Amino acid sequence: MPLLPAAEPQAAADGRLREAEAQAALSALASPKLDAAEAAILSWVRETVRYTPSQIQKRTRTLSEAIGMEAMLEAVGVAALANATVRLAMLLE
Repeated sequence: MPLLPAAEPQAAADGRLREAEAQAALSALASPKLDAAEAAILSWVRETVRYTPSQIQKRTRTLSEAIGMEAMLEAVGVAALANATVRLAMLLE
């Protein structure tokens, strides 16, 4: 079971977000209905698009302390995959 919720299915399944709200949260990477850990992860994810190494390392350490190493490992993997996918898609344009 993933430590980070899959955006649409989990948000809809637990009743916190309707589908439209889940889509809005995904497009903006923010929502007032997210819990503190989810909001912190999405804030960190936004910073992984453009960053300086020292800043992202500091933010990653802080986030890791807040959410735990297993969740942080998953967040790093998901963010890396998403960033790589977008960059590859840009090459195809």
